[in-house]
Amino acid sequence: MDENQKQVLDSFQDHLQNNFAIYCKKHQVKNSLENLVTYMIDRQFLSPTTIRRYTIIQEFDRLYPDHQFHKSRTVETLADRFQLSTRHIWSLIKYSQRPEQRKKL
Repeated sequence: MDENQKQVLDSFQDHLQNNFAIYCKKHQVKNSLENLVTYMIDRQFLSPTTIRRYTIIQEFDRLYPDHQFHKSRTVETLADRFQLSTRHIWSLIKYSQRPEQRKKL
């Protein structure tokens, strides 16, 4: 990460923390991680696509051992649960991993 990117990220974090603190005070809600996530969704920092992708990947990691490390069974479960095609689930999982892990799929 170059110095300019770091400066942008540091400024973003400072602004986000300050604006969230103001939001909490104004709406009389607790300054918590749970409320920060809600705030970020409400302010559209997190798109529905990003939320869905993150959730599916996390659910895959959680369910994979329960399905005896059987990828197809896990993907089918997720497709059914989230009303998506198995192809879509495979794609999310495949392209969410680091390049060296993708070769294993």
